[in-house]
Amino acid sequence: MGAALASATTSGWTAWRSCSSCSPPSSARWCAQLVEDIQERVNLYCIALLLLETAMLGTLGALDLVLFYVFWEAMRSRCTS
Repeated sequence: MGAALASATTSGWTAWRSCSSCSPPSSARWCAQLVEDIQERVNLYCIALLLLETAMLGTLGALDLVLFYVFWEAMRSRCTS
């Protein structure tokens, strides 16, 4: 069964690659758009990444529950926005 699955997957990929009128899967388009957006706004991406990293390190390094909650909410808000 494994060989048949590998054969079907390989032939499907070859058929998709050789079809010039086919559009790439939506995940590939989304990823390409994401890369373009990051390349256009590198400074904003770096700032957001540093803020998220700070929130995550603060969450893991918090010694009391109140500080933990503050950093947890900061990290959660960065991941959902």
